Amino acid sequence: GPLEAAEAGAPIVLTGLSARAVLAMLAVRAGQVVSTDELIDGLWPVELPGDPAAAVQVTMSRLRRALGEQRTAISRTAGGYVLNADTDLRRAELAWHEGRDLLADGSADQAATTLMGALREWRGQPLGEFVDLPFASAVVHRVHALRLDLLEARNDALLRAGRAGDVLDDTAALLATDPWREPLVGQLMRALYAIGRQVDALAAYAQLSSALRRDFDIEPSPALQGLHERILRHDPSLRVGGRTPRPVPDATGVSLPRWFEVALAAQDEPDDLVRCRLLLALGEAQHYAGEPGWHATLAEAGELARRLDDRPAVASAALGGALGWALEPGTADARRVALLEYALAGGDALRTGVRARLAAARATELTFVAGLDERRSTSDAAIRLARESGEPATLLTVLNQRFNAVWSPDTLDDRRRHLVEAADLADRTGPPVARALASGWQMAAAMECGDRRRAEEHLHRFTELAEELELPLLRWGSVLHSSWLAVLDGDLERADALRTEAQHVGARANRPEAAAVGLTQAIGVRWAQGRAAELIETTGQLRSALPHLDAFRAFEAAAVHASGNERHAQQLLDDARANGAITELAHNQVYLAALVVWAELAYDLDDREAAADVARGLEPYAQQFAFTGTAVYGPVAHALGLLALTTGDRDAASHHFGAAVDMTSHMPAPFFMERAQAAASKRGLVGRG
Repeated sequence: GPLEAAEAGAPIVLTGLSARAVLAMLAVRAGQVVSTDELIDGLWPVELPGDPAAAVQVTMSRLRRALGEQRTAISRTAGGYVLNADTDLRRAELAWHEGRDLLADGSADQAATTLMGALREWRGQPLGEFVDLPFASAVVHRVHALRLDLLEARNDALLRAGRAGDVLDDTAALLATDPWREPLVGQLMRALYAIGRQVDALAAYAQLSSALRRDFDIEPSPALQGLHERILRHDPSLRVGGRTPRPVPDATGVSLPRWFEVALAAQDEPDDLVRCRLLLALGEAQHYAGEPGWHATLAEAGELARRLDDRPAVASAALGGALGWALEPGTADARRVALLEYALAGGDALRTGVRARLAAARATELTFVAGLDERRSTSDAAIRLARESGEPATLLTVLNQRFNAVWSPDTLDDRRRHLVEAADLADRTGPPVARALASGWQMAAAMECGDRRRAEEHLHRFTELAEELELPLLRWGSVLHSSWLAVLDGDLERADALRTEAQHVGARANRPEAAAVGLTQAIGVRWAQGRAAELIETTGQLRSALPHLDAFRAFEAAAVHASGNERHAQQLLDDARANGAITELAHNQVYLAALVVWAELAYDLDDREAAADVARGLEPYAQQFAFTGTAVYGPVAHALGLLALTTGDRDAASHHFGAAVDMTSHMPAPFFMERAQAAASKRGLVGRG
């Protein structure tokens, strides 16, 4: 809980954030030496005072004065300071070890009592006032992990003692914020089944299955799958400590969604509360089974929960099934947005971790339909709440969602900074698929920076994990992103082959967005090949499917021009300037690619006014690489060179082409380097980077 100090039960008043932070750093390592350097790093993570060591001594003096007679609890050593005092964290850790020993000796009731006593040490969010200081994050994760370990050990003791009903305390609530904890889910399933709630036990399994598929595209562990099968078979050994469940039809050959459909139909008297829970479970089961219609089921559950003013159930519906409900890129599901916003409006009625996930999901759902400022502020709020929750799983989920939710050339540094934290968290607390996803995002960020070496390192790691886990989603991503490496090398035939393979793999992975992603990838490869004339039909399909995404007008105009219809291409360029499709283009992941294509068209048509408009959009990103995540369009500097030629500024053109050559030589990217060199030499320019 929050930092508190007491002597013989009487509270000790502590003022001053620095003094309180020092006491917190000493308390979480009671009995151990905390060095002066560690205290300095913990107190001043950004800007150090003039004499940090002296500042620590001053802070320590203030703390000792505040402690009064208890000042002797802090002792000075050669290397730092030690707190010799009893702490709730230490008591909980000792109780965990004692409870495990009792359980190993067969004393289940005594073990349960000891472990429940340890759990009562929790008073609230740990170290919440220090959330912005570096030391707090690791401690919060440690405390959260200890609580999960204690709860699992307590549940094990209660189940062995035949007290299945007591397992329900805290377990379901904790799983709402840490849904990937398979041992806890298994214990909850056993307890629910033992007391006759087999439908709820199956629903708990369905919710975990959906969470794993939604976040990582993996299945539950073999052990948990085995427990699920035993529940379906009514294994008598699962009834220890509880009553015999009500008989249900034989489950042989029946899919999980059918169970919930039967249960919905079997309600003797309509009960909206029961119906809402069954719909939630059915929607998760449908998503788990890969069946269509899960969006509609979860939306129905959410609307029913809204009528009941059951915000936790609304939150479950809004977070269910997938990170995004929209089946086409560039869109948002209005039903989900409404549910997310209703749940968030409940404020403190929901747990902090749930609110964090809701905010992150809202930012993700609105990726293509809301302004960057709105998405960024929503994502910022999600991260703040995730840190306050102290739940590593929640923070990892929120950080992973941020990259796509706020993807814009303006946010590159921000996204890279959060990716470092996400990757570290995935390595420490996440399953292999979380590490793969973090590598995938880092790969994209490295590509935007023109850092091919790091991009290839992350792609290699991503591919290794995809092969190790044998997940279609990861395999799709591996093939998809390998195509741009071939473009960089100028091996456009291989790039085209990888593009075709990616479409097939994406289709086999049952990704609803695979078709549209394949079309955008085809545009990038054909553009690099100089075969844009073949894209008229492709760009027409994208424009029809996603009419609100103005970025695709650039690709359509390029295809029209390549086909020889210069007049029509000029009209499309004029229309884009008139209706804001260039100057007001949304800053998302296709922004730079679209402007690069508009730049080439303005250059080809020798349109000085259009060139000036496009240049104003590109100039802030002169050091970046145009990369959409599915296709690569080269350095922004090359496009700025073409625009400078169009407006007659040869000095600026020489500078930009030189910068493009420097960037592509460093990557290396022979294909784009040769393009920049050829463009400069064509006009008799000498590139000066």
